[in-house]
Amino acid sequence: MRLIPFDRFSFVSSKTQEELAAILSAKIARRQFRLFSKPSEPYVGTASQSGFKIQRVIGYRNSFLPVIVGRFGPRHDGTRIDVVQRLHYVVATFMLFWFSSVIAFLGLVLFGVGVNGATGEAGLLAGVLLPLFMLIFGWALVTGGFWLGARHTKEDLRLLFDARDLPEA
Repeated sequence: MRLIPFDRFSFVSSKTQEELAAILSAKIARRQFRLFSKPSEPYVGTASQSGFKIQRVIGYRNSFLPVIVGRFGPRHDGTRIDVVQRLHYVVATFMLFWFSSVIAFLGLVLFGVGVNGATGEAGLLAGVLLPLFMLIFGWALVTGGFWLGARHTKEDLRLLFDARDLPEA
C-alpha cells in the first residue's frame, strides 16, 4: 500500500481500441440510483474508443473508492492502455480542506503556546495530540478506503483486456 491515494499503470494489448471498448462496455452498468440492489456488472461508468472512466461496483459505501480513468492509444504491436486511479474530485477537495483545517488548528495551538508560554501540560497535550490523532486517522481512512477498492483493479483490467504490463519509462 502506497502512502497517497493515487496509482498509475500501463498495459499493452494485441486487441484494437474498438475491441477493448466493446469488451469493457459489456462489463459496465449504467450509473443510476439503487437503494437495495447492485448491478451484476463489476463497474459503472462510461467507455468509448478513446478511453474510459469507471468505478467498481461494491456492496457497501466507500467515499474513497477510486475513480479509474483510462486512455487507449495506438501502438505498433496493438493498443496502449494508460490507467490512472484517483480520488473523486469532490472527495479530494473535502479532504484537502479537512486536513488543512486540522493543520491550521495545530499551528495555532503551537503558535499560541510559543507566544503566550505554556498553558498547562494537559491543555498542551490535548491541543497537540488531538490534531495529530485526527491527521493520522484521516490519512488511514483515506488511504485504507482507496487501496481497499484499488488493490484488484490492475489485475482485473489486465485479464479483461488480455494485456501485459508496459514497463514504466
